[in-house]
Amino acid sequence: MDRDGDLAFHLKTGQDPVFDKLIRSIGSIAKHSPKLIIDSIIVWRKTKTQSQSETKYLSGELVVAGKDIDAALQEKRLLVANCILCKVLLEIVANLNKDTLSVELGDKLEEMLFGQVKNADPDSTAKHLNRQANLDFFSEVIGSISRLRFNSVSYRFVNELTKSGLMRESKIELLIRCMRFIKLKIYPMDCLEETTEFLQVEFMHNVLKLIVRFVENFFKMRTIQKLNKHTQMFLPIITAEVNLPAWMKTIELIYPKASKLCAKPRNALEKNFRHVAVTAVVKQVWVYLFRSPDVSASHSQKRIESIISNIDEPVH
Repeated sequence: MDRDGDLAFHLKTGQDPVFDKLIRSIGSIAKHSPKLIIDSIIVWRKTKTQSQSETKYLSGELVVAGKDIDAALQEKRLLVANCILCKVLLEIVANLNKDTLSVELGDKLEEMLFGQVKNADPDSTAKHLNRQANLDFFSEVIGSISRLRFNSVSYRFVNELTKSGLMRESKIELLIRCMRFIKLKIYPMDCLEETTEFLQVEFMHNVLKLIVRFVENFFKMRTIQKLNKHTQMFLPIITAEVNLPAWMKTIELIYPKASKLCAKPRNALEKNFRHVAVTAVVKQVWVYLFRSPDVSASHSQKRIESIISNIDEPVH
């Protein structure tokens, strides 16, 4: 009973062609009547999980013990049903656009999905492979919806992080982990404006302040790695956008905070921290040099020296 199969692996696209075809069919049908199909799949999920409260399981209140076979089976059913629900929702949302996803339906989905994130217990989730898969699936659907409702979705996360004074570090790290699915885009121009506003005013401002406050280096490192992935997703595609005022302002706001974090002796001497920092710097300096050919050599040298000086500390 205690050994679970890996749900994320078994539900992965390509594992079961028949199941994949069924999911695609549901997504295609939902183009014409998304509310009806989404309501139906939510009802299906409720019938599969019977009458017990899902919050009890996802918040970590349930302790799966060998003696409690019924409870263990109930949680397994819940986790499987949740993951299938999310697979269907991912396909449905992928087939929608801003016109076909109504405000009412979008609000309903966000409320349901984000509720799973808010109620998730970080310690219980981290110790259970399929609880983590469950949370990742919900987070992925939220991220998919952010393609159509970026401001609404990002606000929910940022608003939750403003309550961080009452949270454990592990809970903050969990929230930031779930944020990695948010769709940050630089095309078209209105998407770039949304992304830069999110990074400069909401995301980096709040999250970097939290990282500085972290006591445990373990949570600090994992959070920095997640932030790193957020920014590095732009590296393969960004070119002249780096010279736009909105993007320049974003860098001007982030850079001093990041430099301050690097300058702290405890962080500068932490080997894992240095590894993440150096890797990120190398990638971004490469983009700077090879995609900004108009920048003068002297200006480039000064800029690079300034960046490298922040991580050029000896490791003892």
